[in-house]
Amino acid sequence: MVASQLTGLLKEKWGLTKIETIDQTYDPNLHQAVAFEEGEQYQQEIVIEEFQCGYRLHERIIRAASVKVGKPLAKEDNRQSANDAPPASA
Repeated sequence: MVASQLTGLLKEKWGLTKIETIDQTYDPNLHQAVAFEEGEQYQQEIVIEEFQCGYRLHERIIRAASVKVGKPLAKEDNRQSANDAPPASA
């Protein structure tokens, strides 16, 4: 009860708001990525988990949110690796 009253007071009187994170596009200005997860289900970098919430005072970031980011699988490189290269002729 006290925590909700304090949060309400800070929001109303001082303009403190929590940064929304889950299912939001990853923005390094708002989010601090502490973990990544690659997967086929991700079309873009998106926040999938929040470890610590972030806050802004009016439009200024007070603390960035610590988050886990889901990102699309890395595309395979079309170039041949050094092991697959044909032997050099002398």
